[in-house]
Amino acid sequence: MAKKHNDQVYTIEVHEAYREKVEPEKRKMAADCKERVTKEQHARRQWLRGNGDEATFEKQWPSIYEQIQKEQREERIKNATREDTAAREAQRRSRVSSI
Repeated sequence: MAKKHNDQVYTIEVHEAYREKVEPEKRKMAADCKERVTKEQHARRQWLRGNGDEATFEKQWPSIYEQIQKEQREERIKNATREDTAAREAQRRSRVSSI
């Protein structure tokens, strides 16, 4: 049964299309959140093993996390550059025109 909202018909098809659009975004957000929590837990354990205290970790965690992200970003850039260079070299060796 279709419902009307603001003079628009809301059908099961409209709902399914909406869910198809939103679900991947929700899964990505959940995965990102889980990854952040996992990294925080690992960093916290390492910090405490190194005789650090909980309060100091809580204060410094945002900058630690930013540093982790920066290092990961730099690694992705290096890998992408390496892959791009390898692809260009392969194209040159194949003598296939880029046009």
